[in-house]
Amino acid sequence: MALFLSSLSVFKTKATYYVSRDDPRVIRQRMVGVASACVLSSLILYMLFAYKGRKQSWPQIAYIMGLRTDRLPISTLYPLFLTATLFLGPLVRNGVDGLLPFQSNGSWRRRAALHDLRTWRNYIVGPVVEEWVFRACMIPVMYAGGWSKASIVFITPLLFGASHLHHAMEFYRMQGRTREAATRALQGALLQFSYTTLFGWYSSFLFLRTGHLAGPTVSHVFCNIMGLPDFRDNIRPSKYRNVYRMAYTMGILGFAYGLVPLTNPSYYGGKYWK
Repeated sequence: MALFLSSLSVFKTKATYYVSRDDPRVIRQRMVGVASACVLSSLILYMLFAYKGRKQSWPQIAYIMGLRTDRLPISTLYPLFLTATLFLGPLVRNGVDGLLPFQSNGSWRRRAALHDLRTWRNYIVGPVVEEWVFRACMIPVMYAGGWSKASIVFITPLLFGASHLHHAMEFYRMQGRTREAATRALQGALLQFSYTTLFGWYSSFLFLRTGHLAGPTVSHVFCNIMGLPDFRDNIRPSKYRNVYRMAYTMGILGFAYGLVPLTNPSYYGGKYWK
């Protein structure tokens, strides 16, 4: 985690220290930094296995990291479907509002402008890098070290959640270091820590069950696109309120019902969940 966080600032200059994280210069610098973190994390993983007398070839390391092409379609589509099920409520709401990609007001089109560096950061580089470091590189080390599956699922994502706390310091600095800025930064940090840790639990579970990095990564991309569900749809006056309530309920129940069957390790041929 230290390597990942260091990569966010190692290329920072005086000209960009007090600049918003959405500034193209900052985004480019951080993309270079996190790409370097991915390479170094992979090298460290390789050296750790060699140091412990378990030297692996690079194809074997790739397999351990979940970088596999076998069973790729099912390893991508099943986790994506499972994740989308959880978001049934927001998807129905977006459909009613005409905001789905194939609809006239599709907000995803505007958000996913490929010329915008924020799109690449939020929906491509960010998810890929975070899953690479926190799942593909970290989990194999914990597994080889004898950690239980429960410990890997529930403890290591705390580091994933903590890795996002630097946003609070950036917000505090950009808002003038006032008391109000500190309060808002703390509130935002607690919220972000909570939902990133929750996703980390889910993503770690997917990685262990499938042995594939594809499922956690596409799920991460989908969650970033959708954002946090707005549960106020269930209480604000609307002729569709009962529809929203039913969709949210069915989505949560469907996710809970499908979590184990759709991640059956026998479908994926992974090595972690026997």
